[in-house]
This record gives sequence, structure tokens and C-alpha cells, in this order.
Amino acid sequence: MIASGAYSPEAILSFREVIQSEKVLGPLLFIVFFMLFQPLGVASHGLILLSAAIWPWPQAFIYSVLGATLAGVLSFFFARYVGYEWVQRHLPEKIRRLEDKLVENQFRNIFLMRLLLFTFAPMQFMFGISKVNFRVFLVASILGISPLIFLEVWFGSSLFDWYFETFQSDSVTH
Repeated sequence: MIASGAYSPEAILSFREVIQSEKVLGPLLFIVFFMLFQPLGVASHGLILLSAAIWPWPQAFIYSVLGATLAGVLSFFFARYVGYEWVQRHLPEKIRRLEDKLVENQFRNIFLMRLLLFTFAPMQFMFGISKVNFRVFLVASILGISPLIFLEVWFGSSLFDWYFETFQSDSVTH
């Protein structure tokens, strides 16, 4: 968006000011949008960078973790309550053995998959149709996605601050 030159710093700052002026509604809309659209294929990375452009990095981090976590929870429960019975009845033996290995040490496996694959939507649905415990899924997911979200928000926030300072005479930063 910024690199294309299609949006001026003033337009971006104006958008940011409008969203920031909505103290409760702005973050709530962002989190709900993240929760609903990430499982449908909207890239988490873009949403996280958007949060870094709007809010100071600590707020952007919290809102992004909440949005990504709730997207995972929504995917998990959708798969668990819509597809679980059918999938469990039709699961081939080879896949069932893989599922058993996943469940064997579910915290470690979910944590590592989240750390490496982040918020990959099919993986989130897979956890829902498996025998993974929801609480383990939730805690391992939060811990697994948080490091990358932190890095993206911190880097994105720094990049946007630099951009606004460089390309606008009366700089407004986080």
C-alpha cells in the first residue's frame, strides 16, 4: 500500500487518526474483522502490519494476538462442531496414527506448528477435527503465535514511524 505510492502519508495518517479516535470501537472492529476473515484466507501478516500502522506497538501487539487467537478459536470450534463426527468416521488408519502422534504430546506439537506455520487456516481447522484438547490448543496457540506477532508489530511500527517521519514535514508518530 505505502510502497506503491498510491497513498500519501497524509491519507494514511488521516485513516489512522479516525481509527484511533474510536477508543473502543476501532480495536473491537479490527479484532472482529481479524477473527472472521483470517480463517477465510485474509493474510494475518497484512492485518498485523495494519495494526502496527494504526496503534502504538504495545496496543497493536495485544489487538493482533487477540484477533489471531479468536480466529483460531473460531476455526477450531467450527471444525469441531461441523465436521468432527464425519471426519472421525471416515479417517483412514494412516491419518489416525498421525492424529494419535499429534495428541500424544499435543502442547509441544501445537506450539511448534504455530511457531512454524503461524495462523495457517487449514491447520487451525485440522486441530478442530482432531482429538486435541481445546485448552491445550488455546494456550499453545497463544504462546506459539506471539513471538512472530511481536516481531511483525515491532518491525512494522518502526517502519511506519520512519516512513511518517521521513515523508511528512510535521511528523506524527506513535
